[in-house]
Amino acid sequence: MGCRTRIVAWAASSELAERACRAAFERFAELEDVASDWRPTSEASRLGTEPKPVSDHLWRLLTAACEAWRDTSGAFDPTVGPLTRLWRRGEWSQGEAATARALVGAQGLTLEGGRAWFDRKGMALDLGAIAKGDACDQALAVLDGLGVESALVESGGDLAVSGPPPGRPGWAVRLADGSVVTLAHRAVSTSGTVSQERAGIGHLVHPGRGLEALGGRLVSVLGRRAIETEPWSTALALEGPRLEPAARARGLEVVWAASRPA
Repeated sequence: MGCRTRIVAWAASSELAERACRAAFERFAELEDVASDWRPTSEASRLGTEPKPVSDHLWRLLTAACEAWRDTSGAFDPTVGPLTRLWRRGEWSQGEAATARALVGAQGLTLEGGRAWFDRKGMALDLGAIAKGDACDQALAVLDGLGVESALVESGGDLAVSGPPPGRPGWAVRLADGSVVTLAHRAVSTSGTVSQERAGIGHLVHPGRGLEALGGRLVSVLGRRAIETEPWSTALALEGPRLEPAARARGLEVVWAASRPA
């Protein structure tokens, strides 16, 4: 999904650790074939205007993405694909940006009876701001299922941990403000609007404002699962503290870099 992935695991033997980590990475690869918009052959990339049956995993991921879209008042949007594809080119005209922006909006994505489709030609998914977190959760579940009860899985700005390493209270994790917290059985997602810039625009693209430069924000969101923390960290980085009460109402912790931004 366009980023590096790291697994740290404590196990009863090196053989078990190696076998379990290999299985976890294989799970990542399976999920990338389902959800990655970096792969034109992925299941998510092949979605169009004709109703198409989708796999259980993509259905679950799309359902979670649409829920996050509603909960964040559209700040997180899984249909931002036309804009991010344009951003990856590194250059675009105002007309191209306006056309792409008009194709964004999860209200144009229908999920019904195990099938999914768009209501307009040219719409596209970008599940990068939820699928990486979900893959971290899924990989952690694979490790646990194979008897590895103490592990850390990290992909991009998303991290999920299970039980603590031997002799320690938890995993030491650095947050957006530079503080270090000790975590076990938790997830953290950190997102920022000023990174991986192209044409002066950061990689987080606002679904409403399109390809415009955004103010610098960096935020960490802590919660039970990375499939929950990742879309919220993206939405908060894009929208700022106005969404913080809604995030906290869902049991998420929010930590801003330096002083709280406007």
